Amino acid sequence: MNAIQEWTQALYNLSDQAFLSIMRNYLGPIKTPFHKPDLISRLIRLISGEQIKERMISLIDEQDRLILNAVALLDRPSIDDVYHFFAKDIEFYIIQQSIINLEERLLIFQKEDDSLHINPLLIEELKPEILHIRHLIDLQVAEQEELQPDSQYLFEQPFHIALLSLFASGKIRINSDGSLRKTSVRTVGDVFPFLSEDTIPPYMQLLIGGLSRMGILERSHGTIITNDSMILQQENVSWKEYLITCIAQCLRDIFPMSRLSHICGFLQELFEVTAHIRAMGSTDFHRLWNIIASHHQIPLNETSEPFYMLRILGILYHQENRYSINPLAGSLGVPAAQDHRDEHRHVIIDSDFTITCDAGLELSASRFLYAAAKVITTDTHYQFELTKRSCIHAFDLSITLEQLIELLEQLSQTRLPHNILQTVTQWRQEYESLQIYSGIVIVANEHRRRIIEKHPSLQEHIIKTLAAGVFLFNASTERLWREVLISSGIEVLPKTRGGSPEKAPRSAVIHLDIGESQPFLISCIKEPFSSGQPSDQTDSSTFLQDLQQELDQKHFPRPEYEDLSARIDKKLILTHDQLITTYLHPSAAEAKGFDYQGKLNLCRQALASRHDLLEVHIRAFPDQEDVLLIRPEKLLKEGNNHILIGTTLPEHQEFSKSLRKIFLLRKLKSSLYSPLS
Repeated sequence: MNAIQEWTQALYNLSDQAFLSIMRNYLGPIKTPFHKPDLISRLIRLISGEQIKERMISLIDEQDRLILNAVALLDRPSIDDVYHFFAKDIEFYIIQQSIINLEERLLIFQKEDDSLHINPLLIEELKPEILHIRHLIDLQVAEQEELQPDSQYLFEQPFHIALLSLFASGKIRINSDGSLRKTSVRTVGDVFPFLSEDTIPPYMQLLIGGLSRMGILERSHGTIITNDSMILQQENVSWKEYLITCIAQCLRDIFPMSRLSHICGFLQELFEVTAHIRAMGSTDFHRLWNIIASHHQIPLNETSEPFYMLRILGILYHQENRYSINPLAGSLGVPAAQDHRDEHRHVIIDSDFTITCDAGLELSASRFLYAAAKVITTDTHYQFELTKRSCIHAFDLSITLEQLIELLEQLSQTRLPHNILQTVTQWRQEYESLQIYSGIVIVANEHRRRIIEKHPSLQEHIIKTLAAGVFLFNASTERLWREVLISSGIEVLPKTRGGSPEKAPRSAVIHLDIGESQPFLISCIKEPFSSGQPSDQTDSSTFLQDLQQELDQKHFPRPEYEDLSARIDKKLILTHDQLITTYLHPSAAEAKGFDYQGKLNLCRQALASRHDLLEVHIRAFPDQEDVLLIRPEKLLKEGNNHILIGTTLPEHQEFSKSLRKIFLLRKLKSSLYSPLS
């Protein structure tokens, strides 16, 4: 179903009363019985005319334009989404009534899922004079010198190697509530001196949470350690995927209902869009955030918490009520020195077993350096140290001596010092002087032994042949090699003696689904833009005055006159031909002051409709008036008084107030596309 069909279907689904109200307003008197498709066709022909389109557009004021742009730029927004988008700068009841007015003026419509959309017959004429992102957000391209990052370590690959090395050392311990112990805070400060003491706890808390959700870190007896099997499985994960996933996982707690791929896509587009934009005011940044979020199924909620998290991570800057994204996030790049791929990495391996490098060290080229070297400091350069303990850690991960030496030779600018080669070789010999295995021992007779030795599918499960007919099998793959044994003709397999096999280690792999960023917002930014007001503002004001003067000269009965005057005020009259005596169902009714019975009747009507809302005005002080929008639920009678019970919108808080304490009460439609009472 295309957009025009969706709009006509929404009109067709209107209640008869609401449908007739629209048709009589624009087409004049309608005879009954009526045929909805014919009337909709007449309406389409009317508003497809150039003069009517120009009139509809000329009557759009500044607040109309704000609401229209929110509806156009957000992805299938509800009224609540529009309210959150404006960060409560516009009161909810004003937004709600503005949307109903725009529905009545045929500028927007609402689908059955309560999502709001621009009338497809008008959308091209509304661009870009009315519909353009710059009507909502002040976007300015930044000069190159403005784009220098204040903080870049999160975007440096050696920083993450150093971070993993620190966790691999087993020195980061946490309390029962998940907070870092004081000794661990000092350890982190010694290794990463650019982190202030106040920043370390929240910063590490975020990274531990994000890396743990990735499966890279795990908790063991109060210590945060690396999950080495997971890390070594990530050879095919790009640096961009790794870092975006890490940041997304850091924010996962505040978007619990969103998929990881949606959060990653949202961050990727946010970073790309803001890469070359000047710092924005808080309102502009909040709106930009919510526009992008809506297109990635991220809820439009309060943004203070994610803003705080991104500031802690060094991604978002906030100064003098202005926000900007670290420009390194735009391309997820690293310092400019790394852009010259033909230059050799600056890595020096000294005879004192230290490894000194700059930000050019690539994560993919040194995936297991964290396991083989202990991080010392990251002050002016990243410095690691080869120790016996760190090398044993690497050997425990099945990293061979040859692989370790090959890594060091690839990283080093010069020939490896001989003493390092000699010492690392000696450590490997010591490591191999005692072998400790864990698995399941199979003892087979000569016939069964030949089957096991010659079956190719069994070889990957054999850890070691201990003696003739004595094999050590992998306990974590017992189910697989038992099936292979059965398929090879060994039908009788005894139960494993001496206890149950070990549980298989966690082998989860990071599965990323980061597609190309949505072109929607970038294309909106690149569209031609006119900063002027909607055209013919003077003409539209004069037109409304002329309509009112013409109405004043006619002699309509009081109800018809008030109805036509209200329609002029609401900009529903587009031509002088519409000034005819066709009384429409009023969109609102009110009672105030001592009109107790009027208030009671309106409450009863709203309760009966199940779709109408109540606008409640309460005077707290002589010069102060609170306005609330209530979804009524019931009326309680207490003596000679009635208590209105309901829920406030959009906060959904309980409301209870005596009708006598309500200064003014209006009954409003919740939407044109909801049945009228």
